[in-house]
Amino acid sequence: MKEISRGSGLPDSGNDPGESFRSGQLLLLSPLASESQALSAGLSRILGSPSRSSGLNETVFPPYVTIRFLGPGTGPAEKFLEANLSGYKKILIAGFAGGLSARATAGKAFVVSEIFGRKGDHLLIPSSIEWSRLLGLETAASVEVDKILERPGEKSALARQRQADLADMESYAWMKAILNNAPDAGVLRVVSDDRETSLPQELMCFSDETGCEHRIRGFASLLKRPVAMAQFLRAMPSLLRARAALVSIGEKLGTVMREEVR
Repeated sequence: MKEISRGSGLPDSGNDPGESFRSGQLLLLSPLASESQALSAGLSRILGSPSRSSGLNETVFPPYVTIRFLGPGTGPAEKFLEANLSGYKKILIAGFAGGLSARATAGKAFVVSEIFGRKGDHLLIPSSIEWSRLLGLETAASVEVDKILERPGEKSALARQRQADLADMESYAWMKAILNNAPDAGVLRVVSDDRETSLPQELMCFSDETGCEHRIRGFASLLKRPVAMAQFLRAMPSLLRARAALVSIGEKLGTVMREEVR
C-alpha cells in the first residue's frame, strides 16, 4: 500500500515530491471575479503566469494554487458540500469586506478569527493563528450581512451590536460548510471601505450571481442616481487601495506556497 504524501492527502507516487501534490496545494476561494483577478495578479509576480485554466471561474498555478470565484452571497456554500476538498493542503477564502471598527481602515488586510451569523450564530476559525503567522497579519472578527452597508451609521450600529471589525456577505455560510470537510480552512479579508465611507447599493450591479463582472451595467445603474455616482467617486480611492492590498496578498500567498512545496 502506498503511503500518503505529507500534507497532500494523496498517495505518494514515489516520484519527485512536487509531483504528488494536487495542482492546487492551496484552494483559494473568492466571491467575485475582480477579487480573483487581483489575487492572480499578485500570485503571477511570484509563481509566473498561470499555466492553465479549468472553466471560466478557475485559474491554476500548478503545483501551488487553484483560484475559484463562486459568486457573492450565501448561495455558493452548497457547492462546497459536493466538492472534493480533501486533496488540498490549505483552503482560504479571500476577498473584500466593509470596515466596522476604527482599526479596519481601507486597504488593511485581516485574517478572520471568528464570524457572527445574521441570526446570532457564531463560528471560531481554528486556523486563524497559523494564517496570521504565515501572512504577518492581525486577526479580526467579521459579521455576516445580506447587503452592502451604505451608510456610516449602519456600520457603527453593527459594530456596537456584534463587537466585530468587518462585515461581509459570505464568510459565515461558506465556512460553516467548509469546516465540516476542511478544519484547517481560513478566511482573509481586505477592507474596501472604512466605517466613514458610504457605498451605493448600485455596486451590486457590477457583478452577477456567479461573480462575473458587468461594468457597463454597473456604471449605467450609477448614472441613474447622481447621489450614487457621487458616493462611488468618493469611495474610489479606498476601493483602489483595497485592490492593491489584495494583489499584495497574492504575492505573499505565492511566496508561502512556493516554500511549502519546496
